[in-house]
Amino acid sequence: VASAGGAAAGEAGAGRPKRTPAWLKLDESGRLHWASLEQRQGRPLEEGDIAPSEVLGVRNTGMVLELPLKGFTQPATLEFGTAAERETWARYLEIAVEVLTPESERSERDAERASHRQHELEERRSLNEERKKRLQEGLGMKFTAEAMMNREQR
Repeated sequence: VASAGGAAAGEAGAGRPKRTPAWLKLDESGRLHWASLEQRQGRPLEEGDIAPSEVLGVRNTGMVLELPLKGFTQPATLEFGTAAERETWARYLEIAVEVLTPESERSERDAERASHRQHELEERRSLNEERKKRLQEGLGMKFTAEAMMNREQR
């Protein structure tokens, strides 16, 4: 389990994800419970719960599963040993989130999901604009000079 927001794996320092080897299970109350494999006096060093209604979605990036959570800017990430494990967990987590989110909380979750998605799109658009601006700096004059040189050579 890795989290940049501290939601799933304790608080991370300086905004960097904190990676914590952990196990994950669905507990009796319908919450996703995680606990670190590292223990102290027979108890997990770190542990926590995530309510299914707090999960805005389950995204399989091809490398990790990302769980965007209500109130956090960065998703909790789950790493697995194989692609098959990742795909299986993604499917089961999607089902758990859908089935275990109370009907009364679904419209709020859906609104939060849409807001989160809009924020992601704006952030991506901004990063793309910055990248485009950096790539275009100085290119105009370079191409103008090359065009002028080619014209003079004719």
